Amino acid sequence: MENLNELIAAAQAILDNGFDLSAFMSWELLAFLTLVAVLGPLHYYTQNFRRLTSDKTPRSLLAGRGLIEAAKAQLLNDDHPSKFEHKFLGREIHCIFDKPKYRERLSKLVNMRTESCP
Repeated sequence: MENLNELIAAAQAILDNGFDLSAFMSWELLAFLTLVAVLGPLHYYTQNFRRLTSDKTPRSLLAGRGLIEAAKAQLLNDDHPSKFEHKFLGREIHCIFDKPKYRERLSKLVNMRTESCP
C-alpha cells in the first residue's frame, strides 16, 4: 500500500513541476510494475494502465494516477486486503521492490515536489 501512496504523490509532483517526460516515463514503469505485483497482470486496472498512459501527456498521467487510486481503494475496501498484497509477487518482481534503485527512483519522484517549492 505504501508504494501506491508514493506513486500517487509522485504523479502529483510531476504535474506540479510542469510535466517532465523523463520523470513521467520513470513513474509509468514503476507504477506498472507495482500494479502487476499487487493486482496481477490480468487485472482490469493493470491491463488498462498501459493503454491510458500511452500518450505520454499530463492527461495520461492523470488517468494513470486515477487507476492507482482506484486500485488503492479496492484494496482498502476488501475484507481481506492481505490476500491481494504480494499475491502475484514472483521472486523476480519481488526483488525489484527490495532493490535500492527502485526505492531511490520512487523517492526522487516523490521529492520533486518539495525540491521545487520554496
